Amino acid sequence: MLNILILVTKAEIGGAQISVLNLAEELKKQGHNVIVGFGQGNFLSVELKKLDIPYYRFKKLVRTHCPLKNLLFLFEFKNYLKFNNFNIIHINSTNALLAGLGAKLSKSKAKTVFTFRGMSLLDSNYKKNKLLKIIYRAYFKFLLKYIDKPVFVSKFNYDFALKEKIIKKGNVVYNGLNKERLKFYNKKKVKNLLACHLQINLDNKFIIGTIGRHCYAKNYKFLINIFPDILKINPFAVCVIIGSFGEETYKYKKLIKKLNLKNKIFLTGEINNASKFISAFNLFTLVSRYEGMPITLIESLFAGLPILTSCVGGIPEMLNNDDQQLFELNNKNDFLKKFIALSQEEKIIKDIKKNNRKFAEKYDIKNTADGYLKIYNS
Repeated sequence: MLNILILVTKAEIGGAQISVLNLAEELKKQGHNVIVGFGQGNFLSVELKKLDIPYYRFKKLVRTHCPLKNLLFLFEFKNYLKFNNFNIIHINSTNALLAGLGAKLSKSKAKTVFTFRGMSLLDSNYKKNKLLKIIYRAYFKFLLKYIDKPVFVSKFNYDFALKEKIIKKGNVVYNGLNKERLKFYNKKKVKNLLACHLQINLDNKFIIGTIGRHCYAKNYKFLINIFPDILKINPFAVCVIIGSFGEETYKYKKLIKKLNLKNKIFLTGEINNASKFISAFNLFTLVSRYEGMPITLIESLFAGLPILTSCVGGIPEMLNNDDQQLFELNNKNDFLKKFIALSQEEKIIKDIKKNNRKFAEKYDIKNTADGYLKIYNS
């Protein structure tokens, strides 16, 4: 039996948080003592209480680029370890990475594990702030000296980190979900629920759905810009973007108004258990600039949805390099060509739904937990 601390920066709903929640639940089922540590947000605290899994809130753990705030968390964590002993400290986010250094400074004997849930600012498609990219590269290279086992959620990211000499060696463990907790509603029922939530009539609509916060990485500007062309192919199409408002929200709203798409594209904001709406979608799409292994894509596989996603990060691995469901990043013509097939070709749609459900079994949380336990015990 292991004493395991799993750390993530924020407790708000998101892919990393859902991954942490599912992993903690499975490790507890397998007889290990698990505590989850995090900073701001309430999603994790609420869900962990339901599972009777203890948690600890670090007051100084925040999502920030400020070195001083990061140092405050370092000392807070070091002090925390004076009174708590762990075999494993498993870190799952960039700002929490300082916990590795904190563990070594406290002379803790715990094995430190850090999961790269994507390459984020280090990704080759990140072009927003080159200086920040340089700083974070140095940040990672320094702090990874205090990590015993770096882990990646895709082979693509692992190979990238090796090539860029960010690490010398590491492991790959795919994200997973507890399929027993994935309760997808009847399509008609959930479509009515979504219609009520949006206060619109969705009868006979072709729903293109996506889930993710409003940020640079998710690249929703591309999806909004090409929607007039989507409507030429399917006049009954509507787009539902579920995710917390953020740095890009104002730009999205302004663009939707400019293109006269107010009754075609809907920004719902954050919705707890957003995956319950997935079965209402006719097509799930991701147009991201970069990704690790997105949880929403795994949910869509389990739901048996057709998927159209940018060919970035670990996504091609997730879809078994299925060219029918992948489009070249920011390539409008490639997207629209694939969209025609995925919205009109019934045999293609039927085969993809079947194959996606089958391929989803690879992402059972038991496989993920087994992968981590091998690393914990090595």
